[in-house]
Amino acid sequence: MNKTFTPSERRRHLLYGLTCLVFLAIPSLSEAFVIDKLEYTITDSTKQEVSVKSLGYADWIVGGLDIPGEVEFEGETYKVTSIGRNGFQYCNRLTSVTIPNTVTTIGEAAFELCDSLTSVTIPNSVTIIKDAAFSGCASLRSVTIPNSVTDIRDYAFQNCSNLETVDLPKTLKYIGGFAFSFCGLTSITFPDSLKGIDWFAFEGCKNLTSIELPNSVTYIETGAFEYCEGITSLVIPNSVKSIGQRAFYQCYNLTRVYIPISVETIREGAFESCVKLMDPDHPENAIYCEAKEEPEGWILFYGYDFHGLGSKLPLNVHWGTTAGVKFLASTDVEVYGAEQSIAVWNATGEICVLNLAGQIVCQRKAIASYTVIPVQSGTYVVSVDGVAKKVIVR
Repeated sequence: MNKTFTPSERRRHLLYGLTCLVFLAIPSLSEAFVIDKLEYTITDSTKQEVSVKSLGYADWIVGGLDIPGEVEFEGETYKVTSIGRNGFQYCNRLTSVTIPNTVTTIGEAAFELCDSLTSVTIPNSVTIIKDAAFSGCASLRSVTIPNSVTDIRDYAFQNCSNLETVDLPKTLKYIGGFAFSFCGLTSITFPDSLKGIDWFAFEGCKNLTSIELPNSVTYIETGAFEYCEGITSLVIPNSVKSIGQRAFYQCYNLTRVYIPISVETIREGAFESCVKLMDPDHPENAIYCEAKEEPEGWILFYGYDFHGLGSKLPLNVHWGTTAGVKFLASTDVEVYGAEQSIAVWNATGEICVLNLAGQIVCQRKAIASYTVIPVQSGTYVVSVDGVAKKVIVR
């Protein structure tokens, strides 16, 4: 007996049939195929693009790996445009990898924990290095990141303990949280394109001895340089508006910091446990602030004695330093004007202070590595060890 459908039932059946036809007509974006133990997943069937990853557990990859830029499957040519998520994770015997210039994205954890990976060639087609892409690559010693990259995501190179040098591209705008934390970096040059240093980006880089931040940086986030014990001096550029909580926590050897008047906020514990900035016997070890007094919104917290004795020690802070101060190498003569005084570092001979009329205001022999000369507000010329410098005292 033939069943009679109501108009509403007919519409439902017709809609169901059309839906099935639509789904049958759409090619699967998850279709994958295998060539030479590498698995390729179609990410865009129209553009014929694929991502690549190792087939199963990748212990079979020994030595170097050259990832192809194009592959053929069933008479079609596909372009390899990305390294898949977890693509070569745990490839413990992989020592080097060459990525083709068709790839634009290195996916999340793509080479995470590749313990034997010592070198990687990143082409100038790559724009994004995603989260944990090279995290835990303990043998990786150097990386050159091309100028096409604008974004290094969270944890990208975390725990690359032997990574001593990295060339950051001139196009880089973003360094993610923990991106280089606990790396073996000894030095790093930041590009002028960089907008900020994110959460814990360089935490625990104990071998880092100096950093020079460009004038493009507007913020230094929480814990950005926490536990960077090797840094001795720091100049904050006048583009920075905020310094995050614990940004320089336990930078034990930090002795001098210059902070421009552009900084509006310093969060809790930014310089906590920087013990050399809290030494009452060495007031020259200090934070020198361009502002004459603490601006509204600043929270310059006290630091605790790192021996855990419970004594609360204040940071040495000097207000009203001259704009444009640059800290020189520890062996160079350094002269600058502070509030009601002139400070001279590393002088060995006579120090002569003259006013603009050429009259000697003060002449004395340098004392040890640091000499402070009290003077009135004004402009002076300081001559020391054959070097003359004009300074302003407020």
